Amino acid sequence: MEEDDAHTTQCTAMTREASAGERVASTFPGTCAAVELRDAGSKGKGLYAADKCKSGETLFAEAAYAAVVHDAYILTTCSFCFGSPAFFKCGACSYFVYCNRHCQRKDWTDHRDECSNLRRVSPRRPGTTVRLASRLLQKRIRTPESFKVLARLQTHRKKFKEEAKEQFAAISIIVTEFMT
Repeated sequence: MEEDDAHTTQCTAMTREASAGERVASTFPGTCAAVELRDAGSKGKGLYAADKCKSGETLFAEAAYAAVVHDAYILTTCSFCFGSPAFFKCGACSYFVYCNRHCQRKDWTDHRDECSNLRRVSPRRPGTTVRLASRLLQKRIRTPESFKVLARLQTHRKKFKEEAKEQFAAISIIVTEFMT
């Protein structure tokens, strides 16, 4: 966990340091040297290739803020590394599976609250979207500073159709019920 927190803090600090037109390879290790940060006005900041990049070259890589296994694969795919097949069940909720104890321990920070909630709502099982939203919110609660990077992303809220807004509202009610 300390390693993850340090990484999040490092990325947040680096995001603040990178300014428009700046090559980001020095700021974000593992980034192609040709990639630079640009401000695209109303479209926000983005990464652009300033020079030619080699075919197949990784331009930018970053760990996901939160991720969950899709419902269709939850009984066979490791909840931490997404490896398959995975048969080692969580001893508490018996819903998530892992490759081994190492993956289970590494996932515990994210799975702890989720595990408790899964036991509480059993036999009902929340879907992929609810579990992902729950993990996002739990991480925001645990490390509020880490959420600032996500909060700066464009929402496109004004472009959502009314039906989509209603679906989001319904999902938020289910997430609230799952988490409380």
